[in-house]
Formats: sequence, structure tokens, C-alpha cells
Amino acid sequence: MTDERYRAAYAPLLREHMSLGHSVESFAALKKDGKKAVSRATVERWLKRHASFARAFEEGEAAALLFFERRLLAGMESGKNRVEARAAAAVLSKRFADVWGTRSSSTEPRDGSEEKRMDIREINDPEELLRLIRSLESKSEKQHAAKHLRLLPTKT
Repeated sequence: MTDERYRAAYAPLLREHMSLGHSVESFAALKKDGKKAVSRATVERWLKRHASFARAFEEGEAAALLFFERRLLAGMESGKNRVEARAAAAVLSKRFADVWGTRSSSTEPRDGSEEKRMDIREINDPEELLRLIRSLESKSEKQHAAKHLRLLPTKT
């Protein structure tokens, strides 16, 4: 069964759209080829039926994560745009909750007692937030994010 509305050119458009921080939902709302927007259900169907579109979504989601992480880091390092940094942190904690939601604190107990957890949205100290950002640059965190986004092959 073919989907007459889908075009192969939509895959790179989706990737580009999401690399600017936009969502797949807002991609559905865009007019395509001068035609009316499509529903979220239509985009979900395209994700299931068209491998190149699904790959573009995964790549776009990874690019969107990078977009917001860069915004957060730039805002925190410059100290000039903390409002934008806090907004980026809020987006990261909601949209990328599996990577940026509740994280272990840097004062995590080492004695086997219950791990202290914190919500990134509750971090008020810019230096603590910057330490957390830098900790995500470690190899294991990058591999975790890439595995989640299915960009690296997983071991069976």
C-alpha cells in the first residue's frame, strides 16, 4: 500500500526541522509542497512505513538534543543569558527526560545506602548545573544517549 502524500524529500526536511529544536509534531503542522499540513497520525504512519523517514527522525531527535544542550551550555558559560539556559534546561528535562530528567547528584553516597536523586529543574546554582552538563560529556553518557536514540549498534 502506498501513501500518496509521502515524498522521499520529507526525510531531510524532517531532519533539518528537528535540528533547529523543533518537534516531529510541529513538522506535521507544516505545509508540504504547497499542500495542507498533515496530522500527527499521518506522520506516525510515515515513521512506520518509510525507513528513511524513521532514520531522519532518529537523527533529528539527536540533533535536537544537541541543539538544546548547546543552548544550555552557552547560556551557563556566558552568564549573560541565564533565562535562555533555564528554558533549555526545562525543555531538556521534559522532552529528553530519559537523558536529562532526574539525575544522580554529585554527592551520591558511596557506602551502598540509598542513592540521592535530584531533578535538574531544581538546580538553582549555575556552577552545579555546569558540572552536570560537563559530566554528560563523558563517554558513558554519550554512549547511553546514542544507544537510546538507536544510533549505535547494540550488543546482543
